[in-house]
Amino acid sequence: CYIYNHLNKCSFYEPVLLLTVFLSGQSARIETKETVWAAVGDQASLNCRLTEDKNILEISWLKVLPDGEKTLTTYIKDFGPIVRPDLEEKMDFQYESLQSCSMVIRKVMEEDEGCYRCLFHTYPKGALMGWTCLKLCELHGPFITISRSNSPPGSVVTCSATGRPVP
Repeated sequence: CYIYNHLNKCSFYEPVLLLTVFLSGQSARIETKETVWAAVGDQASLNCRLTEDKNILEISWLKVLPDGEKTLTTYIKDFGPIVRPDLEEKMDFQYESLQSCSMVIRKVMEEDEGCYRCLFHTYPKGALMGWTCLKLCELHGPFITISRSNSPPGSVVTCSATGRPVP
């Protein structure tokens, strides 16, 4: 569901996706939004929360690419956040606890659109994974044109806009 409000900002309602990961007969739930919407130039916050208490050593955020994945940022229990040097101005790791974390993307651009994974590295069970996709919205316009009409006499008002998703 999407709404483009009067301030030219995207407002979206997306249900929270609950992922259940099965490891050695035990399950762990990861809460994340299936889709996060952001306007080009705005900030996007991708959230991931492990609902059960596990021994988490580190949390990583990766971008899914056609030829694999690229690690963007990691929070290590004993050392804190590490962001790739080429992304320090672009991304930030927001840490609430080892159970709940967010990756913030500043000034979202087209190349930021895509899917991301959060990995909770636990001991001794291994990695637990969440998944979220960033989608962009843009609005160009609206453009209003007024023209005269002879038949019937009067004016014709046309309003148009382009964007994505299609307005």
